[in-house]
Amino acid sequence: MYGEEPLFRIYRSTSDGLLGFDFDIYKENDEKVATIRKGMIVDGNENEYTITRRFDHYWIKENSSGRILCEIKKREEAGDAELEVNVELYTRSGFLFQATPAGTNIGTTLITGNIISNCN
Repeated sequence: MYGEEPLFRIYRSTSDGLLGFDFDIYKENDEKVATIRKGMIVDGNENEYTITRRFDHYWIKENSSGRILCEIKKREEAGDAELEVNVELYTRSGFLFQATPAGTNIGTTLITGNIISNCN
Protein backbone atom coordinates (compact mmCIF):
# COMPACT_ATOMS: atom_id res chain seq x y z
CA MET A 1 0.00 0.00 0.00
CA TYR A 2 1.07 3.56 -0.63
CA GLY A 3 -1.21 5.58 1.63
CA GLU A 4 -4.64 4.17 0.85
CA GLU A 5 -3.59 3.02 -2.62
CA PRO A 6 -2.83 -0.68 -3.19
CA LEU A 7 0.22 -0.99 -5.48
CA PHE A 8 0.70 -4.75 -5.62
CA ARG A 9 -1.28 -7.92 -5.06
CA ILE A 10 1.02 -10.77 -3.99
CA TYR A 11 -0.26 -14.33 -3.60
CA ARG A 12 0.75 -17.98 -3.81
CA SER A 13 -1.08 -20.20 -6.30
CA THR A 14 -3.01 -23.02 -4.66
CA SER A 15 -2.68 -25.18 -7.78
CA ASP A 16 1.11 -25.14 -8.24
CA GLY A 17 2.45 -23.28 -5.18
CA LEU A 18 4.20 -20.61 -7.26
CA LEU A 19 4.47 -17.04 -6.04
CA GLY A 20 2.47 -14.60 -8.16
CA PHE A 21 1.82 -10.89 -8.15
CA ASP A 22 -0.26 -8.34 -10.02
CA PHE A 23 0.38 -4.63 -10.53
CA ASP A 24 0.12 -1.87 -13.11
CA ILE A 25 2.79 0.59 -14.22
CA TYR A 26 1.76 4.20 -14.84
CA LYS A 27 3.48 7.28 -16.23
CA GLU A 28 3.46 10.55 -14.30
CA ASN A 29 0.34 11.71 -16.18
CA ASP A 30 -1.66 8.64 -14.99
CA GLU A 31 -1.34 6.93 -18.41
CA LYS A 32 -0.93 3.17 -18.12
CA VAL A 33 2.38 1.80 -19.42
CA ALA A 34 1.92 -1.92 -18.71
CA THR A 35 -0.09 -4.56 -16.88
CA ILE A 36 1.59 -7.33 -14.90
CA ARG A 37 -0.49 -10.39 -13.96
CA LYS A 38 0.73 -13.63 -12.38
CA GLY A 39 4.25 -12.18 -12.48
CA MET A 40 4.25 -11.74 -16.27
CA ILE A 41 3.90 -8.69 -18.50
CA VAL A 42 0.55 -9.30 -20.22
CA ASP A 43 -0.08 -5.91 -21.84
CA GLY A 44 1.87 -2.75 -22.53
CA ASN A 45 2.49 0.35 -24.62
CA GLU A 46 4.83 -1.12 -27.23
CA ASN A 47 5.04 2.18 -29.15
CA GLU A 48 7.04 3.94 -26.42
CA TYR A 49 8.50 0.94 -24.58
CA THR A 50 10.39 -2.21 -25.50
CA ILE A 51 8.73 -5.12 -23.70
CA THR A 52 10.79 -8.30 -23.49
CA ARG A 53 9.22 -11.58 -22.45
CA ARG A 54 11.51 -14.54 -21.87
CA PHE A 55 10.97 -17.66 -19.82
CA ASP A 56 11.01 -16.47 -16.18
CA HIS A 57 12.60 -13.10 -17.12
CA TYR A 58 10.62 -10.04 -18.22
CA TRP A 59 11.48 -6.34 -18.54
CA ILE A 60 10.17 -3.03 -19.83
CA LYS A 61 12.57 -0.43 -21.26
CA GLU A 62 11.57 3.14 -22.04
CA ASN A 63 12.66 3.77 -25.65
CA SER A 64 13.30 7.52 -25.25
CA SER A 65 15.71 7.22 -22.30
CA GLY A 66 16.81 3.57 -22.26
CA ARG A 67 15.66 3.38 -18.63
CA ILE A 68 14.42 -0.01 -17.35
CA LEU A 69 11.06 0.60 -15.64
CA CYS A 70 10.47 -2.97 -14.57
CA GLU A 71 12.47 -6.17 -14.43
CA ILE A 72 11.01 -9.43 -13.15
CA LYS A 73 13.04 -12.57 -12.54
CA LYS A 74 11.34 -15.75 -11.39
CA ARG A 75 12.50 -19.16 -10.18
CA GLU A 76 15.97 -20.04 -11.56
CA GLU A 77 16.44 -16.56 -13.07
CA ALA A 78 16.09 -15.02 -9.58
CA GLY A 79 19.15 -16.83 -8.21
CA ASP A 80 18.79 -17.59 -4.50
CA ALA A 81 15.34 -15.97 -4.33
CA GLU A 82 12.04 -17.29 -5.61
CA LEU A 83 11.26 -13.90 -7.13
CA GLU A 84 13.22 -10.71 -7.83
CA VAL A 85 11.48 -7.51 -8.92
CA ASN A 86 12.94 -4.10 -9.73
CA VAL A 87 10.32 -1.49 -10.55
CA GLU A 88 9.94 2.24 -11.13
CA LEU A 89 6.35 3.41 -11.43
CA TYR A 90 4.13 6.33 -10.60
CA THR A 91 1.27 5.84 -8.19
CA ARG A 92 -2.15 7.06 -9.26
CA SER A 93 -1.55 10.07 -6.97
CA GLY A 94 1.65 11.01 -8.88
CA PHE A 95 4.37 9.72 -6.49
CA LEU A 96 7.37 8.08 -8.22
CA PHE A 97 7.77 4.72 -6.46
CA GLN A 98 11.05 2.84 -6.86
CA ALA A 99 11.66 -0.64 -5.46
CA THR A 100 14.48 -3.15 -5.72
CA PRO A 101 15.34 -6.21 -3.64
CA ALA A 102 17.57 -3.86 -1.59
CA GLY A 103 14.82 -1.38 -0.65
CA THR A 104 12.49 1.39 -1.75
CA ASN A 105 12.52 5.17 -1.96
CA ILE A 106 9.76 5.44 0.66
CA GLY A 107 11.10 6.81 3.92
CA THR A 108 10.42 3.93 6.29
CA THR A 109 12.09 1.14 8.21
CA LEU A 110 13.76 -1.54 6.13
CA ILE A 111 13.05 -5.02 7.44
CA THR A 112 14.92 -7.95 5.87
CA GLY A 113 15.12 -11.68 6.38
CA ASN A 114 11.54 -12.04 7.61
CA ILE A 115 8.58 -14.11 6.49
CA ILE A 116 5.12 -12.58 6.48
CA SER A 117 2.35 -15.15 6.35
CA ASN A 118 -1.40 -15.49 6.86
CA CYS A 119 -2.03 -11.78 6.27
CA ASN A 120 -5.05 -10.14 4.69
